[in-house]
Amino acid sequence: MLFVLRQTVNKHYNVRAAPDSRGATKETSVEIKEVIEEIRTKPAVPLWPHAGMALGVCRAAIYAAAARNELEVIRIDRSIRVVSASLCKRLGIERAA
Repeated sequence: MLFVLRQTVNKHYNVRAAPDSRGATKETSVEIKEVIEEIRTKPAVPLWPHAGMALGVCRAAIYAAAARNELEVIRIDRSIRVVSASLCKRLGIERAA
């Protein structure tokens, strides 16, 4: 998995947000470096795009993995977050001190 991360270090991902009250969507560009840094420093990160991008899977696949309890997740209302410690272990990266 680390090989895939090294290949994609400088790639940008366009992530489309859910429509707002007016029905408009906005795209934001997310860099994999920023995602990995957040995984290393925060206690939990969003399931999508953070965990999905880090693992190199699409949105549907990461939500399906969460539904099958393949990831250690925290569910708060409609929000699903992945525990960063378990994600770091799976990716083979060290947590920030």
